[in-house]
Amino acid sequence: MNGGAHVQVPTTMFESLGENRSLAIKTAEGWKKISKDEYEKLSDDEKKSVLLTDDSLKFYSKENPYCEVMLPHWFKEKFAGKFKTDKELLKYLNNTQEGRSILTGIGFRIPTQAMSSIEVFKVKGFLPQYMGATVVVPSEITTKAGSDFDIDKLNMYLKSVYADRTGAIKLVKYQGSEEATKEFFGKVFDDTLAVKQMKKAELIEAVDILVQGLEDPKGLVNKYGDYIKSVQDEYDNPYDFRSIVEKKLSKLTDSNLQSELRNDYVNDMYKKSLENEYYDSLEKLMTLPENFTRLISPVNDAGLKDLADRLNNLRGYDETGIKNRILDRNYMTKLRNAFVTAKKWVGIAAVNITNLSLKQKSKVYIDPTKFEVISEKDRKILGDGKVNIKHNTVNVNGEEMYVKSISDNRISVKRAQDNTTAIAHPKGTEIKA
Repeated sequence: MNGGAHVQVPTTMFESLGENRSLAIKTAEGWKKISKDEYEKLSDDEKKSVLLTDDSLKFYSKENPYCEVMLPHWFKEKFAGKFKTDKELLKYLNNTQEGRSILTGIGFRIPTQAMSSIEVFKVKGFLPQYMGATVVVPSEITTKAGSDFDIDKLNMYLKSVYADRTGAIKLVKYQGSEEATKEFFGKVFDDTLAVKQMKKAELIEAVDILVQGLEDPKGLVNKYGDYIKSVQDEYDNPYDFRSIVEKKLSKLTDSNLQSELRNDYVNDMYKKSLENEYYDSLEKLMTLPENFTRLISPVNDAGLKDLADRLNNLRGYDETGIKNRILDRNYMTKLRNAFVTAKKWVGIAAVNITNLSLKQKSKVYIDPTKFEVISEKDRKILGDGKVNIKHNTVNVNGEEMYVKSISDNRISVKRAQDNTTAIAHPKGTEIKA
């Protein structure tokens, strides 16, 4: 999977974007840009209300619900020699709908508290590769998502691409079914990689060249690079990748190497096509007009400030007016305990979010036969283990009925007219609402 966690850098602090950096001061009419000369004429108190701003990267708008970012490229090496500069590559991609789609992605911070913790972005430019896992973002993200740039990370999903037989950059697309997708990329392999007549010794040597940064006088990276790059991102450690490839190839000969590599390539591209489809679905969902307000609205304090004011009124004093509380040992002990308690609940939430995510990726069901080994409290919560469906009806033999519960391969329903219990009908009946 392309992407991963990238350390965030605000545009205002990124030196290379200095030409779009400016000063702004808050006035009665709102924020106003000022020059350095105007800043120097301000009083010391007025200077305190001046902020540094930068408009190099665009932020969200209703017409274009995306933000712009900059990050190191993740696929340019697959097209070595095709583009002399990053500007040429960006111009090439921005010239087609498919190319523009390659430059879009999804980012999110952990914990993801609300939709405002998620970013839908477009890559405006590429950073030097030596900057590693770094992303330059609009400074507005500080307010939107709560990122304060103390090594905060933006976890990103980036699109997978490949080179067709003409050398063009193509998006890895799902072809409607697993069979059709694998058949399509089988043909891509035959057109682009099979013609190179791969050999075991050369493939291992090409892996060493990429992993260890060695010279490549035979041009092996050009011959085997597409295949290596297509499967390398499955492994976090490049040296693990090298040993696994060597172990796998030890069981093969040059004659059956081609078919084995073709199978690996097809399976990997099928997985990447599903990933790209998932990212595309997320992007469409996040950019719906109905979601715009939630996408850009920061998480509020959930009424905690009002609650603090109410507690002050009940106690009869203003807690913020008490001086030097940090020197009060009893106060600091209680405060520390309160923070630890709150952190415990944050941990519970974080663990269960992960638990929910894992359950969504696997087949999880309630087995009533195991109820005898769980506590009485849990049995009371689970009831008979059947899932109750509210506010849904099914059409059974032309008659509208309420779904009461689902169990095994049957559903229990009630007649909508007189609310009497109807017989159980097999699942798969027409859903009306």
